[in-house]
Amino acid sequence: MPYRLFTFSAISITVIDQMTKLWIMAEFALYEIKTIIPDFFNIVHIRNRGMAFGLFSKSENTIPLYIITGISIILIIILTYWFLSEKPDSLAMEAGGGFILGGAAGNLIDRIRLGEVVDFLDFYVKTWHWPAFNVADTAINIGAAIIILSMIRGKRFLNKPLD
Repeated sequence: MPYRLFTFSAISITVIDQMTKLWIMAEFALYEIKTIIPDFFNIVHIRNRGMAFGLFSKSENTIPLYIITGISIILIIILTYWFLSEKPDSLAMEAGGGFILGGAAGNLIDRIRLGEVVDFLDFYVKTWHWPAFNVADTAINIGAAIIILSMIRGKRFLNKPLD
């Protein structure tokens, strides 16, 4: 079956992302914070109406939400078409694409269902906080890193050629 790793990765990431967000919404009040590692890591329950790193999140205007949702749908269609029409040449490319697709789908589900994205991972040092993020955001970044490293390193990086 072609694209097994791509499909498995995309579905797994989407499911894990949605399950963690449902858990956060059920167990944490909005803006609740639980310190896990002092001066380093909290679990928080926040909502992001904007893009990565909270860009446009403070806007009361719904136009950015519609634009972000539309762009997400277009990118998911393009990514899926690209992977189905241009067979990935390695497991790394297939997994990386699946991670990106799964992450994009997880955040898109939130935008459609809630009008915003649930974020809950809060890493920080003392008072400097990295913007909170979620499993989908992590998967998108890991998938992009895998693809970039695969392209740079060629057959030497997680690249078992696909038959």
